[in-house]
Amino acid sequence: MSVEPVIKVLMGWQYDLSTEAAMHRGLAHAFTLAGIAHRQEVSLTEHDRIDFYLPDQKIGIEVKLSCAARQIYRQIERYTESDEITSIILLTNTAVGLPTHINGKPVYVVHAGMCSL
Repeated sequence: MSVEPVIKVLMGWQYDLSTEAAMHRGLAHAFTLAGIAHRQEVSLTEHDRIDFYLPDQKIGIEVKLSCAARQIYRQIERYTESDEITSIILLTNTAVGLPTHINGKPVYVVHAGMCSL
């Protein structure tokens, strides 16, 4: 499976944007319904833990609500340093633009506010 079907699931879901925990619950449910194998809160290093990890594709997904763009970039940059990640998706309601690649790995941004009611 490539990253496109995952992005389609992310864009097709209507999120509860009240908290990151609520978004995590919704995202886990969306992945389960779509039959996408996933793990939550996966440690990439001693200090870095990504919100969702799709082990079959080595895709990381980070969820961010109301976070500074620079902080998001630094976190994504650290995650892309991991050999366990081949590409990363940021699911956020924060207006942020990221490069298409960081550390040579594809980076995708899905704006959760565009997906919700």
